Amino acid sequence: MSAPAFLILIVCFTSVALADDFKTIDGKEYKNATISRVEADGILLITKSGITKVYFTELPKEVQERFHYDAAQAAQFTTAQQAVIEESNAAVAAQQQQEAEERERRAGEIAQQQQQVEEQQRQADATLVRQQQQWPQARHRHARQQQQNATARQVTERERQRQMAGAVANQRALEAQRLNRENQRNFERMQRERALQNQQSHVDWAREQIKSDEFLRSPRSWIQSDRENLAREKSILEQQKRQRSLDANSAY
Repeated sequence: MSAPAFLILIVCFTSVALADDFKTIDGKEYKNATISRVEADGILLITKSGITKVYFTELPKEVQERFHYDAAQAAQFTTAQQAVIEESNAAVAAQQQQEAEERERRAGEIAQQQQQVEEQQRQADATLVRQQQQWPQARHRHARQQQQNATARQVTERERQRQMAGAVANQRALEAQRLNRENQRNFERMQRERALQNQQSHVDWAREQIKSDEFLRSPRSWIQSDRENLAREKSILEQQKRQRSLDANSAY
């Protein structure tokens, strides 16, 4: 780009604050319009109705020459502007697409969380319903278990009492047997003692008879026989005494 063209471009893009009237080639007029900015392809006018861009292709030839309009530069400017606009639109579209995807992702996450919450609520409701349905059964099982435990305790208590009664009865029977054996031994001992006393009395009486009859009876053979009988009786008495002593020791 040459220096004069560069200077012209600078001048074209310079803001102009002059009020003027403009009329397009198709007859549209802009009264008392202020030029806000001059660009390569047109001018920005400020009117009472607002800001409007009027392209040089819409203006008469003298206005184009006034602002040094160059069709090639205008085409380049328009192409550059379109590229910037397209790039900006693409960036905006990408941003919007990204935002839409982010909103969709968040909406999906929210929907998934909502589904999870609803599923958890359904599971909790189902668990509560099952528990409510199982409560009567649980109470019935508990009452039946309590009744079974009470019955088992009663059976155990009766068995314990029966065992205690059996043990007491066995103890009494053993005590009665012991007393019977002791009474039997005492009775037998008394009988033996009475028999010994009778035998001793008989022996004493026999001795007295022997002493009194020794003087009256002279045959020696008779005396000898009586002495032998007396010796046998004494031997029997000694055996009976020893047996009584053994019985007494065994009893105690």
